[in-house]
Amino acid sequence: MSPPGKITVYMYTDWQLTAHLHEYAVNSPDPRPEHRAWIKENVTKYRQREMTALIFGLASRTGTPEHNIKLSKARAEGISSEIQRLDFSSLLIDTRFALGEEAAKLVGFKDSVEDGRWRGVFLDLYNPAKVPNYGPPLRPKKFVERRVAVTIGIDQKETNAIPKDNQDRKAEGWARRARQAGQAAGMEVTPHKEEFDWIDDTWDVAEVSVKVREHKDPYIETTWLDVKYVWGHPGGQRVLHHAGKKLPLSADDAVNWLERPVRTYRRGLWLRH
Repeated sequence: MSPPGKITVYMYTDWQLTAHLHEYAVNSPDPRPEHRAWIKENVTKYRQREMTALIFGLASRTGTPEHNIKLSKARAEGISSEIQRLDFSSLLIDTRFALGEEAAKLVGFKDSVEDGRWRGVFLDLYNPAKVPNYGPPLRPKKFVERRVAVTIGIDQKETNAIPKDNQDRKAEGWARRARQAGQAAGMEVTPHKEEFDWIDDTWDVAEVSVKVREHKDPYIETTWLDVKYVWGHPGGQRVLHHAGKKLPLSADDAVNWLERPVRTYRRGLWLRH
């Protein structure tokens, strides 16, 4: 005696019925008597409700993919015929999908493995007019060009390769302090290198990664600031990555690092140099 067909119900409301009809006979397109009885008892209640039926035919991974596509299509059509016998007529929009063995494959079942859960049909019967509204409709995405990386020279000094007297050293020191004061007060130097990408205009800076490096040649020593930005959904966590550390970052600080990285660095909001 062959085992009975099984039904797993996932949703049963006045506007939706979702169920998995499985344990078909191996290589058979026909629903089990248990499936027919369940459809007659439960789906009949949804007559005259302007329902939509989505019917997904399934197959296990024995047999060839081509054979299983045909088999899953026949199983979907078999359930569709059972529903149509209930006299839904034009009130039912019936859409059938033949998934073959792909669903079983996607969840990790090996080829040539037989499993009754995939010998069946997934049925979703619902009234589109009664689907709950879970929030305001999402507005269409608008993408704008945003900075995702920048490299800036934040300091420059001459090395000892060129002899200097005390006056030269004092002048150079005052010049450096003047540049740094100007940067801290809001003056921004021209970036050496910038990278941009198209970002959703509702997103904020979620992560800022900062790296300070030095480059020396025989005459000039330059300190560079490399900053990278990760964009994400607004209101999410913001962090600053620096020297192996991960620090919290406010919305204002994130904007400062984005628009005025040198000024932010010089003011020492997060870094000391």
